[in-house]
Amino acid sequence: RLAKRKGSKSLRDYRLEGLTAADVRDMLAAAPKA
Repeated sequence: RLAKRKGSKSLRDYRLEGLTAADVRDMLAAAPKA
């Protein structure tokens, strides 16, 4: 299992919150590039 980066969530966490892959993709696209 991969170590979680600080301040990030795994896809499983997003799914548990009821977010779809499209929701996650939109969020990542809107987030500033680190």
